[in-house]
Amino acid sequence: MREINSTALNYWNATRYSDRTCDEVYAEIERDFLVAKVRFDDSHTIDIQLSEKVRQSGQGHFPTVIRFIEDIANQWQGPELKGTLLIWLEDGLWRNVVPYAERAPLLTFGRLRYDHYSFLIPDPAFIESKGYQEDIEKLRVIDEETPWEKKIDTIFWRGASSGANMQSKELWKSDPRIRLSLFSKEFGNTSAIDAAISKVVEVIDPGRPAELEQLGIVKEYIPFTEFMRYRHQVDADGISCAWISCFLKLASDCTLLKIDSPNIQWYYDRLQPWKHFIPIRDDLADLSSIIAWIENHPVEARATAHNGCTLARELRYEDTVREAGALISSIFHCQFASNDTSSFNNNESVVIRQL
Repeated sequence: MREINSTALNYWNATRYSDRTCDEVYAEIERDFLVAKVRFDDSHTIDIQLSEKVRQSGQGHFPTVIRFIEDIANQWQGPELKGTLLIWLEDGLWRNVVPYAERAPLLTFGRLRYDHYSFLIPDPAFIESKGYQEDIEKLRVIDEETPWEKKIDTIFWRGASSGANMQSKELWKSDPRIRLSLFSKEFGNTSAIDAAISKVVEVIDPGRPAELEQLGIVKEYIPFTEFMRYRHQVDADGISCAWISCFLKLASDCTLLKIDSPNIQWYYDRLQPWKHFIPIRDDLADLSSIIAWIENHPVEARATAHNGCTLARELRYEDTVREAGALISSIFHCQFASNDTSSFNNNESVVIRQL
């Protein structure tokens, strides 16, 4: 986690920040976005103030994040944590918010590749499940029942139509998930690639679901465990990174084909193309050749599946808690000496006392 955040740490080491900066940025965004302001003080207390949008909508991943902060506080063995920062509670940190990330340090579950200011932490699904422990145990059972040799030699994908472009009347066909489903239909060989939308969501045009049906790219829902019957899985981002879907496909002993995306998560710096996954261009221009490559290189495809599975199953929740504590400590070293001037309304905040 430190490596993927190293550029942001270098930026904040050079730039520095203060409590006042956090207050100012928080005040500007808290009505419109799901965000929290967090302060560790020297009385072993953590104050978490939730934004107006969180309080009014009840949305955001704040219960899970609060538990993660509690785990960090209770397990941290390093120098005393003291300082203020912001935590982004939306699914990803969007392009229009990056300027705020330049002014005050933001922890986020997903960000754009060119954003060198915000810090990545594990996504709520990873945190809530304590590193997908139960899911990975289920995958082990599936591996025993359906080993590689018995899996169907097909590239497979099913998912919802969620995506940044689905809300655009002009750009929706360029959404990665729609583009993948259209490619599969036009390719015309479901033994080679079988990709389709299983749930239509996040569309602004009421006629869009019918249009997707007419295009022939909507198929029946299939449980995720059934995905594991296929040797090759595709990761296609939606609004942001496909959190649990991407991780469990990587951990499933199936070859992961990953469509290029500007969105990145906390562990993506550990993924090496052609070692842990097979990269696909965002316009899918190389997908036909990749289908042919998989057919002609079964040994290499099998090795990629094994490498990805090994890496994912080595990423443990306890390690991420320790790494997140070290990250927060490093961020606080970038803050000017605090006189506890950061403003908190205790009627609207959650107080955690460190053990």
